[in-house]
Amino acid sequence: MRLALRELRRRPGRFGVATVILTLIAILLAVSLVGVKWVVLKMLPFDNKSEFQVVVDMPVGTPVEETSRVLGEMGAYLATIPEVTDYQVYAGTAAPINFNGLVRQYYLRANSEMGDLQVNLVDKADRARKSHEIAQAVRPALEAVARRWNARVKVVEVPPGPPVLSPIVCFYVVNAVAGKGAAFSALGAMLLGVIITGLFVAISMTSGGGAWDNAKKLIEDGAYGGKGSEAHAASVTGDTVGDPYKDTAGPAINPMIKVANIVALLMLPIIAL
Repeated sequence: MRLALRELRRRPGRFGVATVILTLIAILLAVSLVGVKWVVLKMLPFDNKSEFQVVVDMPVGTPVEETSRVLGEMGAYLATIPEVTDYQVYAGTAAPINFNGLVRQYYLRANSEMGDLQVNLVDKADRARKSHEIAQAVRPALEAVARRWNARVKVVEVPPGPPVLSPIVCFYVVNAVAGKGAAFSALGAMLLGVIITGLFVAISMTSGGGAWDNAKKLIEDGAYGGKGSEAHAASVTGDTVGDPYKDTAGPAINPMIKVANIVALLMLPIIAL
């Protein structure tokens, strides 16, 4: 090792080119492992998630009551799927914001003919089928219901796009505008922001969703009028939002932080040249 370092200092040009070539060969070999399926990528859309979303678009002008009826019929079918633990219905409004909402702007859906179903699955350790297989299996039946009501339905899975692409876009855009030094600084600042803001957003979602859930339980135990009161009706609405907040949206921030940082680390051998 000492002889190699001494030789590198004496003739940096030749060894520098050799190091770059060997690094590129190592990267190509690593990437080829995916092609021969010796390594399975887990940052692709067809990962084994704990949820998926059903997005329904009724004909324009459909009353929200009819939209809710269609969603209820689809939900009744989904309840028969063994892997489905529960689902939330959102008629005339959007589901709590998640990656799908951020990428596809579903949080802007607020018309009476629009509806969402947020479907939660049992833990992947307790089921044989992956979430993608379940989503594929339920699509024909949901489409059959949609055709009877002249509606359009989409089964949407959680995309990996934002955390995967954001470090790449950040580095190369800043590099093109301000140079490599500024690009490294911008990438580091972005990762720091992802960690800090992601932490507090996750805490806010999980604690807020838990608060809504606990408020409903408190009222059902007799506080503020108990079951059947206006407070209980309001708490049911709050718990409908709180469950996906604490069970899906909040915990989803953790893999987002990890993926963004892993992609940045994987980029280093290329962007450091």
